[in-house]
Amino acid sequence: MSDGDARKSSQHGFGGDREFASEMGKIGGKNQPDEIYKPSEHDGLREDGEPDQRLNSEHGFGGDRERAAEAGRKGGKTQPDDIYKPSEHGGLTKSGESDKRMNSEHGFGGDRDFASEMGKRGGSRNSEDDE
Repeated sequence: MSDGDARKSSQHGFGGDREFASEMGKIGGKNQPDEIYKPSEHDGLREDGEPDQRLNSEHGFGGDRERAAEAGRKGGKTQPDDIYKPSEHGGLTKSGESDKRMNSEHGFGGDRDFASEMGKRGGSRNSEDDE
């Protein structure tokens, strides 16, 4: 790189302005100026006085933070309760046959301890590594 191509450190980032860089570092993760209008701080109303639909309780939890917090404390379910899980029925499918996914000959199968140990070893290729 020739001298003509080199940029001065003040031309990118905070460069030579260490005082400004230090001040920005103290602010931390703040990414909006203070003067941004936030409907959440104005009873859910936009600057024009109309309700902000993003904060409407009919739109998800919206502005109902208490209800959202309660739902968060209860936790969510990823599957309905009526899903049949062979792991909860001795490895048998609904029809009573052995579920091949639970068989130890199919990958780790039902051997959770062994699978966990292999996971802890990370990128190891076989069980003899790192012993």
